[in-house]
Amino acid sequence: LQTACRRGEIRHIRLQDIDRSSRKVKIYGEKTDDYRVVQYQTSLQPLLSQWVDVDRKAYAVAETSDYLFPSRQSEQLSAYRIGVIVNKAAKNANIQEVIDHNSAGQPIHRVTSHALRSTALTRLLNEGMSTKHLQEYAGHSQVSQTEEYLNPTDEEVLEAVDKHGDAFDY
Repeated sequence: LQTACRRGEIRHIRLQDIDRSSRKVKIYGEKTDDYRVVQYQTSLQPLLSQWVDVDRKAYAVAETSDYLFPSRQSEQLSAYRIGVIVNKAAKNANIQEVIDHNSAGQPIHRVTSHALRSTALTRLLNEGMSTKHLQEYAGHSQVSQTEEYLNPTDEEVLEAVDKHGDAFDY
């Protein structure tokens, strides 16, 4: 959530791409074939340390894998597996729900890795980050791509108008 990464980007994070002292992660974007740097909040630091320094070592392939998230059988998780993990975590947190079904009759869930990306970008926008900065953070080539992710609620729109109501003072 904090990095607003695509699941394909998450699977490519290498241990060497993480600078824990500055809380920055170098992200390889498959879509752009380029790197960008994202920063995570201090609240993630203990969880990341627990994973890297303790829990990750329980995986047999961890010793030979350069990747932050190895699987039990290979040096890195698949993008599909990351989606499965997000779905399971949402179910365990009792926040998952089926919102529709696709043409094959398979359920479409509310909480997905893509929904987390959209949530992160919307939260950053709500905290005042410009769309140009959001574009860079998300790794989009066009601002219009970033704007597609921004889904403010009616209440958030009304709060924003109220907050910026001075624009109407004459």
